Amino acid sequence: MKQAGIRQLKNSLSGYIKKVKKGETIVVTERGKTVAVLKKETSDSLKEKLEACQAKGLIRMGEGGTIQGLKTGLKKVKGSWLSKTVIEDRR
Repeated sequence: MKQAGIRQLKNSLSGYIKKVKKGETIVVTERGKTVAVLKKETSDSLKEKLEACQAKGLIRMGEGGTIQGLKTGLKKVKGSWLSKTVIEDRR
């Protein structure tokens, strides 16, 4: 894995892009701290990515490839709608 400062990357961008196309990973730094990583785009299809999410238990796929549900970490809370509460508080 190669490192390049922002100025160095800017001045030699074409060369770094060629290296990334060949499969190398470039770590972009600013004042010695990592700010970005450049790596080759994978050609995974959307279907493959969704199947990987399903295998991790993040989503459920329905018939025809539709997404049945997402785990968002949100929990249902009993009570009135937040918008209704805000409107009542404004009165």
